[in-house]
Order: sequence, then C-alpha cells, then structure tokens
Amino acid sequence: MDEDQNTEMSAEAVVSLRDLTRFLNALPAPFVVYDVDERIIVCNAAYQREYHPLEHRVVPGISHSELQMLKIEHGLDSDAIGREEEFLKTEQLRHRQGPAIEEWEDDTGQFKRMLRTRLPDGSVVGMRFDITDLRLAERELKDRNERLKDTQRMLASAAMVDDLTQLANRRAAHAALEDIAARSSDENLHVGVVLYDLDGFKQINDSFGHAAGDTLLREVAARMTQFFGPEMLVARMGGDEFLVILTSGQDGYPFEDVVLKSIRHICHPALINDCELHFGLSAGIAVDCSSDIAPDKRLAMADTALYSAKEQSGNSVRQFDEQLRQKTQFDAQLRHDILSGALADQLVLYFQPIVDAANPARVPSAETLVRWDHPQFGLLSPDKFLPIVESVRAARKLDEIVLDRTLAQIAKWQNEGFTVPKISVNISPQRLLDEKLLESLTERALPPDAVSFEILETVFSDRCNTTLQWNLDGLHDAGIELQIDDYGTSHSSISSLLMIRPSRIKIDRQFCGKVAESKEARDIVRLTVALAKSLGISVTAEGVENAETAERLAALGCDRLQGYLFGKPCPAGAFQHMLHHLRTAKTA
Repeated sequence: MDEDQNTEMSAEAVVSLRDLTRFLNALPAPFVVYDVDERIIVCNAAYQREYHPLEHRVVPGISHSELQMLKIEHGLDSDAIGREEEFLKTEQLRHRQGPAIEEWEDDTGQFKRMLRTRLPDGSVVGMRFDITDLRLAERELKDRNERLKDTQRMLASAAMVDDLTQLANRRAAHAALEDIAARSSDENLHVGVVLYDLDGFKQINDSFGHAAGDTLLREVAARMTQFFGPEMLVARMGGDEFLVILTSGQDGYPFEDVVLKSIRHICHPALINDCELHFGLSAGIAVDCSSDIAPDKRLAMADTALYSAKEQSGNSVRQFDEQLRQKTQFDAQLRHDILSGALADQLVLYFQPIVDAANPARVPSAETLVRWDHPQFGLLSPDKFLPIVESVRAARKLDEIVLDRTLAQIAKWQNEGFTVPKISVNISPQRLLDEKLLESLTERALPPDAVSFEILETVFSDRCNTTLQWNLDGLHDAGIELQIDDYGTSHSSISSLLMIRPSRIKIDRQFCGKVAESKEARDIVRLTVALAKSLGISVTAEGVENAETAERLAALGCDRLQGYLFGKPCPAGAFQHMLHHLRTAKTA
C-alpha cells in the first residue's frame, strides 16, 4: 500500500471518529468506552455531565480510577463521604467484574440502569439510562395493587359481617360450616348447628317501630356473644334469626342443655327508649358428626327443628331427630306430589251433616271436607297436607278442584232425585286474593242456594287489600252465603264480622266442646251468640260429640250443630245413607 492510500484511509478514520462522537453526543444517555488499561477511549457529552461541574476533566485518556478520585475529592457521590478508600475499591471492582446490567437509585432519587459489555480485548463499553419514570410507574402500580388488595380484603371482610349487629353473616356461617364439615370426621367432632328465632319480634316491630326492633337485635347479638364467647361462631342469618355453631369431642356434648342455658341468659327484658321490651327465643338444633352432610342440609335440619320448636310455647328448644327426619321426608314427598299434579287425581271428597239445633232430624246443610288418598301414606286428613299446599301456592287450584267436584256431586244427587242440603265449601285466603275469583265463579254459573263459602277469619289480616274487599263485595252481590269458620280463634274476631258481613259464624270446637263442664266456655258461647244475633248472624256450633253438649249449645242459642254425634265426615255414598237415617230418625 503506497503512502497516498495510507493518508486517505487515515483521513477517513478521522472523519468516522468525528461523526461517531457527534452521533454519541446526540444521545441523551451517557455512553463511554474504556480500553484494556481502563482509560477512556471515547465518551459522549451526557457522560461528561455526570461529573458536573468537572465536565472538562472527562476526556479520552483519563482512567476510571482518576474519575472516581474526582468524585471523592469534589464530593460528587455521597456514597464516598467518610468511606473514600472502600468506595474506590468498590467502584474499581464494579468496573472490572460488575454485572452486565446494574440498577441503583442515586442521591437525587433518580433511578439508573447501567449496561456493561466487556469485549475480548479487555475493553469495556458502558451505557447508562435514566429509568426513573419506569421505576416510579412500577412503584405506583405496586402501591395501587397493594391498595386494591387492601380494599379487596376489606370488602371480603365486610361481605362476611352483618351490618346491623357486626356478627358474622349468613355467608360467613356457611363458610364455617364447610370448614367444619371438612375436618369433623378426622377430629371426631360432633357439630351442633343451632338456629335461634325471636318469639314475638313482629309484635315488637309493629308496636314500637323498626328502630326499636333493630336495637333489640343488636342487644340480643351482644348477649349471645357474651354467653358463647369468642371461640364459638355466632352469626345473624337475617331478620330475627341467629345461628351458633357448637363443636365437641367424641364423648358427645349436652347441646340442648347449653342452648337452654343460653336462652335463660339472653331472654330477660331489654330497656329500649325507656320501654321494657319482653321477648323469647326458640331454637332448633341439628347435631351430626358426619362430613357427608353439606352445610345447606345441616341448616335445613336445624330449621326444621326450629319450626317444630316455634309450634310449642315460647323459649322452646327442639333437636332434629328421627321423627323430624321422617316428617321432612314425608313433607318433601307430598310437596313433590302436589307440584306434579298427583293430588288432583287422588283427592277424595267427604261430607259431614250440619243439623238444626232445635230439630236434629232436620239437616239444612252440610260441609265438604277433603281427604288425600295417597298411594304411599294412605288416607290423609287436611291438617297433614293443606299447610304444604299453601306453602307451594297451590291453594287456589285446590279450591277450584274442590268446588267443581262438589258442584258435580250436587248435580249427580239431584239427577238421582236425592234432596241435597246447601253444601258449604272452604275457600282459602289465597283464593280470596285472586283477582279472577269472581270471573271464574261467573263462568261456573253456580246454582242458586247450592253452595256457601266458609272463610277463615285470619283472612282479616289482609283487610287493607283492595282485591280482597272487591271479592267479598262481589260474593255478596252474587248472593253467595259467606260463613266464618273457626270463629273465636283470631284476635280480630269482632272486626271480621264487620268486614266479611257473614250470614253465619261457626264457633270453634275448643269452646263448644267444653260447654258441658266449663262455665267459662258457656259464657264465651253465650256472649258470642248474643253478639251474632244482634248483627243478624246465625250461629253454628262445631265439635258436638255427645247429647249433653248438644243440649247445652241449643239452650245457649246456637242455631245449628255439627259434630261426630250426628255423623263423621264420609264419602258421598255413605253420606246419602247417613242423611236418610237422620231424616227418618225421631226427634228427641
């Protein structure tokens, strides 16, 4: 290669180095190249500014150690203050053996990242980036995630707490039952699920207001927590219902005794707004140590026991047992059969005569009663299945079926030339609240004086219902006789007379059946008859089982009598024979 060529190549190299320096200076990030002797070969302006105000000292040829001494001498790095020798050794080691990627936070709170590359000849290329925005964004994201987790934990905790009482809520109770079910078999635990329900809470709400009711619930919650202590889970399931989970070892545990003690501890009057509120508690207990029982089933067992306890006197406790288990299965089967339509096919009509009190040989009316001829359980009386019919909202349909079959039986008797008395048919509160009641009766074209409707006075609890009042007025306008059944068993007995305006009332058997031996019963019947007669209402006495009772009721002014003395409820054919016998019997 001749001299001219060497000169030309040298000139190109100089131009390239100048261009490279210009390019590097345009970079915002510090850039530097050290040779094998740890001296700068090239660096850009951003790197020089790292040593402000000594940028002019940072030039090619200066060593890495000299640069660190500049930091020490001029206080450019706070890490060097007071530890100069250690700082120098550390920086030299980082330069020679430091990682390819290194990050740190400087004195000003800026975050830096160093990319370090070592070439085969021992030279080092370094480039430094400001990653402050990235790290601050990451820190903010991390803080936000922590705040979100805190919020989620707070919401999760709140979701397990009842707002009113600060007890565990239904969700927390369900989770606790799942946990106990998972370990009950392994730990030989007997689990007692106890459901409490306040007796008379509705009356307290109605009389003193919901604010007083809420205060009472908080007081009951506090007393429960005090009695059971922190080791037992106490939860509010909603409304005035509470739950406690009790556990014991293999030797068993007197759950019922503990529950009775808890009721005595909790049920003393509460002073709220200067008023002394009296209340009771009923409780149902489900005890089992099997892990196969799901929480919902445990709760259902306790609820069944609670329902049974509520049917007893106040402050009662009932434990779920085999009898209740069978009843639960029985009710479930009936519920299935009602909803599937089997009841309609298996329903049987029975009839019972109602005689003239002055002349029992005269039978002016009779009552249609229903029985369920169940293929599995045999002949069922209404008290066994009507509550279930009402619970599944099937009472309206049942009423229609009974009315249609009664009308069909009346028509059959008339076609056979049999003189039929007026037949009374029970009509449920659900049916009386049906907006299409009057329309359906018009379609049936009821024969005049063929039937009357018996109404329970409990329907009066819906006295503000416009549909109810409309239907009652419509029945009167249609000339259908209305009777109040089981009169005297409701707190609204007198008011119901004014609302329903019946043609007849039937005094309940709990009064009529005792008139022979009880002066109080006779007085009740006498006053009831006097009230009815003053309003132009006839009176039928129910539950007449012997001649003495019949004579007493007739003497007290009852117009008609009904009971086993004159005939038990029976199917249509047997009723015809019974009626013939009554009509041909001699008047006593």
